Amino acid sequence: LGGCSLSLRTFRPAIIGFVQIVREKHPDTPLAVISPIYAPQYETAKNPVELNLRIMRQEVAAAVDTLQAHGDRHIHYIDGLRLFGPDISNWDDLVPDGLHPNADGYKALAEHFLKKVAPKLFV
Repeated sequence: LGGCSLSLRTFRPAIIGFVQIVREKHPDTPLAVISPIYAPQYETAKNPVELNLRIMRQEVAAAVDTLQAHGDRHIHYIDGLRLFGPDISNWDDLVPDGLHPNADGYKALAEHFLKKVAPKLFV
């Protein structure tokens, strides 16, 4: 779960800092910030720095909210569960290790992004 290098205290600021670096050179480029996709064994089980995927999704959403509140009109939060959630019928085939999509998994994720997200963001 992220190598445990960022804690609850540092995760959100790291997201905000990364976006600010991107914005220095690309202030008007649409950005879709996607939270973690589904991984059942990590949804509620906390890692050594007390994060799990549910908490991480909340923190990613809060980071995007903060950036929007400070004037970034071109940043969008995308819930990773909308792209690759528990409703995927052949999830086990697409994520054989339970965490990382394989080639077919990434293809499915891209198809969901193009269908569910891209039309709303990149018109």
